[in-house]
Amino acid sequence: MLIDDRLKTLQKRRAQKSYYESRKKELEQQRNLLERKVYELKKEKEKEDTDVEKLEGKSLLVLFYEMTGSKEEKLSKEKQEAYAANLKYEASKSELEAVEYDILSCIAELRDIERESEEFERLIEKKKEQLKENEQELMSRILHIEGEIAGVNHHIEEIRKAIKAGDNVRSILYQFNSELSGAEDMATFDLFTDSTYVEITKHDHIKGAKALIGKLQSQLRCFRTELVDIEIDADIRIDIDEFAEIADWFYDNIFIDLDVRSKIKKALKETKSKQDQIEETLAVLKGMLEEYTAQKQELETEIEAIIVNA
Repeated sequence: MLIDDRLKTLQKRRAQKSYYESRKKELEQQRNLLERKVYELKKEKEKEDTDVEKLEGKSLLVLFYEMTGSKEEKLSKEKQEAYAANLKYEASKSELEAVEYDILSCIAELRDIERESEEFERLIEKKKEQLKENEQELMSRILHIEGEIAGVNHHIEEIRKAIKAGDNVRSILYQFNSELSGAEDMATFDLFTDSTYVEITKHDHIKGAKALIGKLQSQLRCFRTELVDIEIDADIRIDIDEFAEIADWFYDNIFIDLDVRSKIKKALKETKSKQDQIEETLAVLKGMLEEYTAQKQELETEIEAIIVNA
């Protein structure tokens, strides 16, 4: 009975985890906004304080105000503005401190829940051992669900591998497009100038793109291979042949001698299109990962409910 009561208590605490995670995320967003606000208000406060100090000191401007009899009025107005700016600053600063305190409270709660989760897992395993001896029907249900979880875990692992491969492609594509963009800019300048610097810089960008093309093709093949193992409803295709054609341009000396700018523009258009496709593919994969992760959590929660209520 004691183990059952403790399991139910810990189960309720685990259910609070998503609440504290969401609250912490919201508070962190508030903190970011408040930090900027406090920074701006501090600058405004310091400006107003400086204005007051100037009027209380000695300068030609102060002498002018004294001669015209407007110094006291001006000083009073500046002090009021400085006081108002200080109030706004202190209020926002206090609000920021309160939000930071709440964030720390959420972190403390999440830390406690994580620690309690370890106890929960131990008790779940202990209760499961008891069920093996006395509740064969319940244990059969648990084993069936655990088999489903194993299948879901396989999908999650494959999707994560595909996302990692896609991220590698995206990173290289970004570098590749950067080199192409630089080459295009220099090729455009080259139309209107005989600058040696422009010519050298253009060819440096072309060499940089050349150095990446082999690596890019290799990573694209890796990405396509990872996608083969995943069942995806969306039509996701990675066409290596397009990049093989671009590679041919780069390894052809004619590329350097003739029609440079037009070929760079075409290569840039092709790779930017591919970059969009990679982003769309990664978005689909990440959506799938979220779905499978949620499915796994539901199955694990189902097992926990069976054991806790047995």
